[in-house]
Amino acid sequence: CLDLSSHAASHPPEVQPRELAMSAASFASVVVGVCLLIVAFSLLLRRLPKATTPLHAVATSQLTARRNSAAPDVSILIFRLVAAAYILGVDAHCVSHGPAFDFGFFTIWSYTLLGFYFALAAAASALHLRRGGAGASARDVEFCDTAAAGGGRPPVEAAEARARWELRLGRLNQVVFSTVAAAALMLDVTLWGVLYPVDHTPGHPGELNFCSYNMHAVNLVWVVTELYLNNIQIRLNDLALALWWVLIYGIFTILRVALNPSSRSCLTQSGPQCESDSSRKYLVWPYFFMDTAKPLVLVWFLGLLVLFSLAYLAMWRFSRCLKPLAPLYEQQPDAVLDQAQTVA
Repeated sequence: CLDLSSHAASHPPEVQPRELAMSAASFASVVVGVCLLIVAFSLLLRRLPKATTPLHAVATSQLTARRNSAAPDVSILIFRLVAAAYILGVDAHCVSHGPAFDFGFFTIWSYTLLGFYFALAAAASALHLRRGGAGASARDVEFCDTAAAGGGRPPVEAAEARARWELRLGRLNQVVFSTVAAAALMLDVTLWGVLYPVDHTPGHPGELNFCSYNMHAVNLVWVVTELYLNNIQIRLNDLALALWWVLIYGIFTILRVALNPSSRSCLTQSGPQCESDSSRKYLVWPYFFMDTAKPLVLVWFLGLLVLFSLAYLAMWRFSRCLKPLAPLYEQQPDAVLDQAQTVA
């Protein structure tokens, strides 16, 4: 008997010139679209007002003011340490016991970023408690209020309490948390609301497993609990920053395919060589809608950005409902901080 499967695999069907031209045009549209998105996001970021996040807003719990006690600040530190250890532990377990290309998926990217956030936020909490807790918070508020008002010279003791890197640490925590909050909601809704119903595999092994439960269900529990406990306010303007997370992932995926000689041809054409095979630990396109040889790939990617934006807006609104009085510092006090530090 003739082994037709091996014969077909060794001699893949030739691609018609018209199909090749359409695939090349599709890939070119992706390159142009990504470049335009990079330019548009960059221009948008330059026009948006800069913001600052005081360290105490990241390091403390909103329950502290209600109970007039530092116990919630200690509690949120413990919660963050436990969350960071659990998430990064699950992440390492799933990657080491699963296919080697797990880091090619957006789910793993976002789950790893969630663990990184909790580790970073725990460091901010520990630094705040080490600096004196509530006393440091009072000086932070005084400094940021003075700086945001744009006038006057902040007190020397406030300038000493507020180093430039602490401002950046607080701001980094705020942006990363806003990003992982939107990513968690988008991934969970997409899996359970879209992918799970259309998956007809008996037993749903791809969705009903330990790693999937943690990365598409428990992840949102961590996020909502953190959102309730902390003093971080999700800012609407930060959507322009959070969208870079999706854009960077898309660029990374295209570069990964382009830099691999065995998959480079898949940028402009489809075929058996472009099909992922988990048994061989071979990944080309982690999601079908990212295949640059498909005609509607740019539309799919723009749809992904819209879906992420909707998830961000939902978490922003939820944040405003939980913390309607949380302050937003819309001005970056670089000039005032420089002057205060010079005096100090």
